[in-house]
Amino acid sequence: MIQEHKRSYGISCLIGLAAAFIFFFAELRTVSAGIILGLAFYGVYLLLLTFSVSRMLEDRSSEGSAYVLLYVLRILLLGLPLLCGALFPDIFNIFGAFGAILLNKIVTVILYGVIGKKGNL
Repeated sequence: MIQEHKRSYGISCLIGLAAAFIFFFAELRTVSAGIILGLAFYGVYLLLLTFSVSRMLEDRSSEGSAYVLLYVLRILLLGLPLLCGALFPDIFNIFGAFGAILLNKIVTVILYGVIGKKGNL
């Protein structure tokens, strides 16, 4: 995984697991399960993203169909927690899964957009 991805995903996991812990003991176990599901699928998404970008940069002459397949797989990985939340609302909360996926984006913008411009990295 790329170093920037590791850092933002690590911070996102800490925040997400803390939120899941709080929701679990507040008797909102479906939200907690949705957060954990979203974090897990986003981790797999980042691994696949790193693999596909590395492959694109190394192999410039290959056909584009493999890249399209990897792109579709990455989009499916982001949609599966939401689908699980919609199909099994008594187990997973769709908003918890969406929040976990969105959390990494927010942390990345804060780390490399806001703080990065100030030079505090």
